[in-house]
Amino acid sequence: MPSTTIKSIGNGLQVPIFVMNVENPADTPNGGDAGQRIDPGQTIFCSMSVPWSGSNQEFPNHHIAVYNQDGSETYAVIWQRSVGGGDAVR
Repeated sequence: MPSTTIKSIGNGLQVPIFVMNVENPADTPNGGDAGQRIDPGQTIFCSMSVPWSGSNQEFPNHHIAVYNQDGSETYAVIWQRSVGGGDAVR
């Protein structure tokens, strides 16, 4: 299956955000398990593949998470799946 690649991530919030590829932490821009910190107003350039998740059972381990510093609040999750024969990033 073709893969969608994220090339940059910007933080428009007033607080730092953290981004992590849950499926493949090594694909996270800093290459680690702690997530990539992005400060307010900062944009980072990367090459992060969006994970495929075809079912509710796969989802917990196949997505990118965007969250706050202590992990208590998730701002967004990103994944892709095939919908009607086409690729959809959500």
